[in-house]
Amino acid sequence: MIRTRMATVADAAAIAAIHVASRAAYYGAHLDPADAARDRGPMWRRLVAEDGRVTVVAEDAEPTGFLHVRLGETVELVGLYVLPELFGRGIGSTLYERFDETRAGRPAELEVWDGNAGAKAYYAGRGWRATDRTRDGVAGIPFVTWRLDL
Repeated sequence: MIRTRMATVADAAAIAAIHVASRAAYYGAHLDPADAARDRGPMWRRLVAEDGRVTVVAEDAEPTGFLHVRLGETVELVGLYVLPELFGRGIGSTLYERFDETRAGRPAELEVWDGNAGAKAYYAGRGWRATDRTRDGVAGIPFVTWRLDL
């Protein structure tokens, strides 16, 4: 059984490493080297400390995946990341179950980089639908807002 728990500030470095590895996997050659080299540790320390809505999968000592949500009338799935070498082991599905519990039937939104075919298939398979809202993205490929209704 895969276990989840709320993240603590002590998890920030591991969360940042998962974030960096995942971004490298889905952006591939499109990832700007300067952006890839940016230290994401301070951002994750702040986010975990401030909003407290970061969940990690930590089967061993270090987290192997994480979920970040923002609560509101519409729940925002800010990020769901898993170490790329652990794809297909149920970590993302377990985190998604935590998201669904947190959402509690409320509508939800997320952004998906339009070049990430795996993420698009993953969310479409769970009932999410792309909207017509976009913003500038990596390598000229936009981020698209997806929505999950009641």
